[in-house]
Amino acid sequence: MSDISSNTISALSSTYLQAAKAENPRSTYIVMPDGSIIPMLLKRQQVEQLTSVGRSHLYAMMADDKFPRPVNLSGGRVAWLASEVHDWILARIAERDGSAAK
Repeated sequence: MSDISSNTISALSSTYLQAAKAENPRSTYIVMPDGSIIPMLLKRQQVEQLTSVGRSHLYAMMADDKFPRPVNLSGGRVAWLASEVHDWILARIAERDGSAAK
């Protein structure tokens, strides 16, 4: 039996989640029933939809180190960290806004 109560675990998980959301306000993390926090993964189709970038261009940008690489899951299945895709989108917005300010 653990010395840590479920209320303590819940409070700690809530604190970690708040910190994660403060760092990255979009929901890029999932809180599991046990209170652990894991990064959210996106399928390629979800990445294409979020970024409005097609598959071939997505892979071309990865080859040029201009887009985050996916995580290998198994059997040729890959997924992207939602936080990295989110950061990439924010960087594109910052580039636009920086260019407009000049």
